[in-house]
Amino acid sequence: MRIIETGDIIFRKGKGIAKPITWFTGSPYTHVAIVYDYPIIVHSHIWGVEPADIKIMKPYDVYRIENYAKVNEKCGVIQKVNKSKLKERLLSHVCRETSYDIGQFIAEAYYAIFGGENKFNSVDEYICSEFVNRVVGCDLVGDKKRGDI
Repeated sequence: MRIIETGDIIFRKGKGIAKPITWFTGSPYTHVAIVYDYPIIVHSHIWGVEPADIKIMKPYDVYRIENYAKVNEKCGVIQKVNKSKLKERLLSHVCRETSYDIGQFIAEAYYAIFGGENKFNSVDEYICSEFVNRVVGCDLVGDKKRGDI
């Protein structure tokens, strides 16, 4: 069994009322979070950015960036992951009481159906994937605009 570590990205598989998200996105995943210190995750959701128990993500898959230096090379930044700094970044978002970007979320569904580029993105609010991108420091999906996963 794989040990879950600080910095691992947790992808929740679609279930219940979240099933339409899988249809709009074409992805089996409906939510994403980052492990703070197992079993605690930090995620952005309708009530803001906050810590939670990893159990809320079940069923889930775990993604580990084995080589942060290689990933960040795409963004022009070469650095090794520093888990204590990553924890600080996660906590700084929790303390800011960042709101969920409901406008961006609704627009994502619209543009998934009708096409076009989502222009409804508040820099001070996050959808879950955008939160993960900002904390990691690099968009992990190169063919999308930052946060539009």
